[in-house]
Amino acid sequence: MDEEQIEQPIENLAEPSPTAEEPAQEPEPTALLAELEAARSAATDHRLRADQAEAQALAAYRRALVAEHKGQIIEELIQGDSVEALEASLETARAAYQRVADQTAQTIAATQVPVGAPARLEEPPESLSPLDKIMRGLRR
Repeated sequence: MDEEQIEQPIENLAEPSPTAEEPAQEPEPTALLAELEAARSAATDHRLRADQAEAQALAAYRRALVAEHKGQIIEELIQGDSVEALEASLETARAAYQRVADQTAQTIAATQVPVGAPARLEEPPESLSPLDKIMRGLRR
């Protein structure tokens, strides 16, 4: 078979010949509009479901990040509307937690608490006379 014989059937397939059985009919505009509206509605529904699924997946990923880094981050700072944004806010939350922990450690180190109970400055009641005991009781 030569090239001309091969190309002829391909050209014939590309251009269908009109037949007497199939008259060319244009669809009605109202039917096309209804079909278009149905397609738009279906696309909107799919988009809404996809957005809801994405929001649920991001919320689950945020919970997993918070659980994984518990005690190392400030949970309220983990925010974002994408995985990348959540991971970037994780670093911010970790740095903020570290700053707070360092400041708290410095405050605790600077605060001195006396060791033990304070010394008693008054005489023990056994060494006082009955009149001195009454006077001490009235002063309190």
